[in-house]
Amino acid sequence: MQTTVFQAPRTGMASRSWISLTYLLAMVFLSLILGQTASAQSWSLAWSDEFNGPAGSAPSGADWSFVLGKNNANGELEFYCPPGSNTSPCNASTPNIFEDGKGNLIIRAIKTPSGTWTSGRMSTSGRHTFQFGRMEARMKLVPAAGFWPAFWMLGTNIGTVGWPTCGEQDIMEWVPQYTPTTTSSTIHGPGYSGAGGIGRRFTFPNGGRIDDGNYHTYGVVWSQNRMQYYRDDWTAPFFTVTPSDIPAGDQWVFNHPFYLLLNFAIGGGFPGPPNSSTPSPADVLVDYVRVFQPCSSCTQPVDINSGGGGVAPFVADKDFNGGTASTHAVTIDTSHVTNPAPQQVYQSIRFGDFSYTIPGFTAGSNHTVRLHFAETFWTTAGQRVFNVSINGATVLTNFDIVAAAGATHRAIIKEFPITANSAGNIVIQLVSVTNNAAINGIEIQ
Repeated sequence: MQTTVFQAPRTGMASRSWISLTYLLAMVFLSLILGQTASAQSWSLAWSDEFNGPAGSAPSGADWSFVLGKNNANGELEFYCPPGSNTSPCNASTPNIFEDGKGNLIIRAIKTPSGTWTSGRMSTSGRHTFQFGRMEARMKLVPAAGFWPAFWMLGTNIGTVGWPTCGEQDIMEWVPQYTPTTTSSTIHGPGYSGAGGIGRRFTFPNGGRIDDGNYHTYGVVWSQNRMQYYRDDWTAPFFTVTPSDIPAGDQWVFNHPFYLLLNFAIGGGFPGPPNSSTPSPADVLVDYVRVFQPCSSCTQPVDINSGGGGVAPFVADKDFNGGTASTHAVTIDTSHVTNPAPQQVYQSIRFGDFSYTIPGFTAGSNHTVRLHFAETFWTTAGQRVFNVSINGATVLTNFDIVAAAGATHRAIIKEFPITANSAGNIVIQLVSVTNNAAINGIEIQ
């Protein structure tokens, strides 16, 4: 990893905001909670956009504002087109920002017949502002010459103090010189902006790429005087930055409200120009954007990748007794379920006769258990049949994944209301009837 990422600034307009004494005190309390090590936190979801609208629909205008026009900063080439715009060169019939009906936001770069590139930029400015917490987006990018996608934040006071005094947090950026295996996170402020921004690059392990079919999660755990940037696992930040990391005598400008941005820039000094190999259209896919706040009294949700390693928010397989783990690379159809797990969860499996004893709940507390399944070994109904019980009560009898899902290589989720037992545990047991019982993932909410 390198400790300085050379890049150009991103600038934009922001709405004014004010902080009441009550809000300020709340932020001080919040910063004290967040000051703990990231892995010790429990979180509650404060705001999200899951992009679950119909195919072709625009993201909610109550959550997002959109840019119209050319960005003159950084020598970029693109003209930003909001949903529904027919302002030349925009074309409402070939939008640059829309939802695909499969749970994704699409930000599409298009080279028009005249040679102009159009694309999209959107932000929560004027809709939602945030100060401290955990911000993340799950995204799939496209590597190509001239492309510069980003998920980032700007200080809401940009309209009064300007950039970079407002502060900028680039949670994720990609440019071609990084290669498809690497992204960066960077901060910009007065005295450390543009090419002097303070950042670090992250290379995905095991040959991972920005265009993996499984997507990647890009995020930051942000507290007073500290940001911890991560990829896929918020408990393992790869880059932590504090006031001690900025040049001596310069100002730390990250203890006030910011708003979120997503954009797909084309060309400019940082990524370089597109060329004949650059595809058009080209899509950045965003599964979700989520903002969490720390919770000192809530029970942390449980997300277990049965038989596999960690893939946020799912953790590596744990709390099991018996069974055998296996993984594969088959693509699973998740279009028939609501709020599916990441692809990697369906590409790992625990099979045989086994159980999970999951601790840490308050005795008698109520929860929702979601069990994730996908059949990739057997090809027809009746070849794998098993029973499932939770805390001693049978919830699935003679369960057949293929029959329930309607096909192989297709996800199916079964959901049950469950009360934690007297020991504060939730115990899930799988018993084979025909061949081996199997499960891909477990969620407890």
